[in-house]
Amino acid sequence: MQRSAYGLTVLLTLTAIPLSAGAAPAEADRQANCVASVDAITAEWRNLAHSSFLKPSQRIATGDGHWLAGSQVNYAHILIGRADNACEAGNAEQARHYVDEANKLLNPAPSGTMLATRPGN
Repeated sequence: MQRSAYGLTVLLTLTAIPLSAGAAPAEADRQANCVASVDAITAEWRNLAHSSFLKPSQRIATGDGHWLAGSQVNYAHILIGRADNACEAGNAEQARHYVDEANKLLNPAPSGTMLATRPGN
């Protein structure tokens, strides 16, 4: 389930990136792509947080073995709200920036020091 949600997020995020370097997409396409990328990251946030704010110290296990702090998940939701507002204002570039930042919080890059163990063990 986690992998399919992640795959959907990646797919929808990639569709938001214009594939032609020469011509800019029409404003309607840009708006649709903006909304699609915000919807995708919102779905991922809901999958982790179950549509509620978490205690900052609460730990959430992801499907790929990472542990996220509640504060990370909560801040990602704030960034998603900012991205949604930017889409509504027609600022797709700013919205994409917020979506990228939220994605980094919800899908941290693997590091050599991160271990997939339960906190407190």
